[in-house]
Amino acid sequence: MCGRTVVELGAGTGVVGIMAGYLGASVIITDLESLVPLLDHNVNENRHLLGAGSVVAKPLCWGNPPDSDMLHPNFLVLANCVYYESSLENLRETVLALTSEARSQTVILACYEERTKEIGDLICRWHSMLSDYFDIRDIERDSLDTQYLQDFVRIVIMSSRTRHHEK
Repeated sequence: MCGRTVVELGAGTGVVGIMAGYLGASVIITDLESLVPLLDHNVNENRHLLGAGSVVAKPLCWGNPPDSDMLHPNFLVLANCVYYESSLENLRETVLALTSEARSQTVILACYEERTKEIGDLICRWHSMLSDYFDIRDIERDSLDTQYLQDFVRIVIMSSRTRHHEK
């Protein structure tokens, strides 16, 4: 992660982005404006852990244009962002804006908690909304740390279809 740029959508408490900062990335963690004070607090409480990395919190409401400093990160992280049907289109717009409609080199890492069939169906619908833009593949479970592995957790990696087709 050292020297890489990361944008996290729907950061919640910011723990994923703070960890990326700990690993040396320059990170922008985003969530609704009302959650930015919590994100700022958590970043400040953990600033001593960051070393070469950095983390800043910014508001970003899905569907609204992102700030220019968020565009084309090396990694776009979505941890448990797919849970509400009516947010999918706005989330899609934001992902496509951040990656210039999948024309950038951004790699998307997404984690889901598929605790119910309804959430599983929603994730399938989400992937179908992105399938014209990204190749989506599951991270093999045997490559994950078994100490933290849960049956209901799914991690995927998405890379630009455009990038592959231009080669």
